[in-house]
Amino acid sequence: MYPIDVKIDGKKKSIKNEKEFINNFDKIFNGNLKKAIINADPLFMFVNQYEAMS
Repeated sequence: MYPIDVKIDGKKKSIKNEKEFINNFDKIFNGNLKKAIINADPLFMFVNQYEAMS
């Protein structure tokens, strides 16, 4: 699963492990991203055994 690339404050950051992910959770899942997830239509999401994407 790791590393994963995310944007924090408009800058690309590579998250290397679970601890770093947890420490940056609120920065990764900011208000805008949380709204997008809540408002996403599941009908238009791609899902496999690893992830769900809209």
